[in-house]
Amino acid sequence: MPEVEIIREEIFVVDRCEVNSYGDLLVTDQQGNEHKVNNKHQSIHKMFENGKAVKVGYGKYMNREFIHTAVQVADEIDRQAPKKAQPIATVTRPETSKPKAEPVDIREDERRKIRSMSISYAKDMCVAGTIDRGEIAAWARFYEGYMLGHIKPKDTDVFRKILASLDCEIVK
Repeated sequence: MPEVEIIREEIFVVDRCEVNSYGDLLVTDQQGNEHKVNNKHQSIHKMFENGKAVKVGYGKYMNREFIHTAVQVADEIDRQAPKKAQPIATVTRPETSKPKAEPVDIREDERRKIRSMSISYAKDMCVAGTIDRGEIAAWARFYEGYMLGHIKPKDTDVFRKILASLDCEIVK
């Protein structure tokens, strides 16, 4: 296999790291940028520690850049790096007797994933014979609302509420 050519280098300070279900390391720097270290490069995963500055080298494969090398850099760069803003105070909400379902604030790509899953669930119900084909859209909206936190599990008669809010009729 040919040697990978480093096409560019970058230095950033690690804010947090997590491993996804594929074994890839997902690194977020202190500026909020996300970096992915492929699971094939697990030998460099240990270089990414919270609060440490790392110099990464990017290689290119099939017109896609990937992190190929990583080295922790000197402590002086850590001191020069801008620090993440710390909260001044923490606000706690008073507890109520009934917990309220609050809509989840999510990114647009997550919203698309939820919409796709909800359509898939509704389609599965149609294939199983639980609902008719004309009800797929309404049930998909129901699942989407539930996953986004707009519908509480204890709501009764939620399907009728969803149909009413969608301003649609069931076509058979």
